[in-house]
Amino acid sequence: MSGKRYYLDLSGRPLEGYRADEVAETLARLLRIPPQRARNLLRGAPSRIQRDLDKERALHLMNKIIACGAQCDITPLESSDADLTESPVAGDEQPDLLELELEAIESGDVSTPVEAESKQVQRTHAFERLNQAVYTADPTEVEISVAEPTATQTGVPDGVVDYSAEYGAQSEVAEPPAREQIPQQESPASGAKRPLAIIAGGVMLLALLAGGAWLLLSGQDEAPAVEKRAAPVTQQQVETAASEAERTLRRMKGLARSVRIWMIKYGAGFDPEQVTMQRMQQDLAIKPAEMNDAWGRPLGYQPEGSEFSILSAGADGQFGNSDDLRLTEKARK
Repeated sequence: MSGKRYYLDLSGRPLEGYRADEVAETLARLLRIPPQRARNLLRGAPSRIQRDLDKERALHLMNKIIACGAQCDITPLESSDADLTESPVAGDEQPDLLELELEAIESGDVSTPVEAESKQVQRTHAFERLNQAVYTADPTEVEISVAEPTATQTGVPDGVVDYSAEYGAQSEVAEPPAREQIPQQESPASGAKRPLAIIAGGVMLLALLAGGAWLLLSGQDEAPAVEKRAAPVTQQQVETAASEAERTLRRMKGLARSVRIWMIKYGAGFDPEQVTMQRMQQDLAIKPAEMNDAWGRPLGYQPEGSEFSILSAGADGQFGNSDDLRLTEKARK
């Protein structure tokens, strides 16, 4: 085989700002190996992909591994090893990184004499792949517990029933017992007082009847309002609210990763104060839908010293309520 051949060497550590478990997940899909084996590659021990490649192919695959968030470099074959690979290798015709064999590298410094040209290509391709790796990786599952609201039931005031019963009982006035007629002559004073007493009793009876009728009517008017307040919340409404909250949190985690990528690529260090949502969307070419929550409203950004928060007003669209969503992350992990 003509031309110089190279190996791919992994340092066993993720890039700065990346978590090892997230890098292991994307690296397992790229190398087509079990997730546990990918996690073993990120425990600090160097390892080597035992398959010699030409320079162009080695640089291409190295950039893919760096885009996943793992430290990687290429090492040229020694002259003695190159003589053993003169015969044609069928691996060059297979897809990239299929059934790769990984071998641990002995402790000590590994010499990687790569030309300045290859380092510039590595740096350029790494930044182009970083943003793609973020949005192609599976989002972390988020458990959302939504408390199902309980409808309050309010009965009709007891006073309405009691008063109506009381006044209804009093609406029937018993006739006074007939006095024994004494054959005596009535005085003019007693005859004048009797009509006044009858009129006063009639006025009191009318007042009692009017009060009972008003209480009955007011109780009937309030009954429909009580039924409206007691409307139950369906299970479908609860599941819909939980699903929209989960989608919103996944988008918030994606934007949090984009903030760190922007600070690495365009910022002057890990300073959350220099990040704006508009500039980050423009520089990283983020789709407008990824900048909104599941209800279609723009997500907010709030820097707080060495930390930053991604905010959503929730289903009601107003901050300061119990359904607000907030994701706080450190600028440098």
